[in-house]
Amino acid sequence: MLNHRKVYDDDQRMFRQSVRRFVSNEEKQW
Repeated sequence: MLNHRKVYDDDQRMFRQSVRRFVSNEEKQW
């Protein structure tokens, strides 16, 4: 259960980073 929680947190972190990268790329295109 704890491991599952950690994996979930890691996924959230990765997701946030990818979203941030995507947004910054969008800004560069504009």
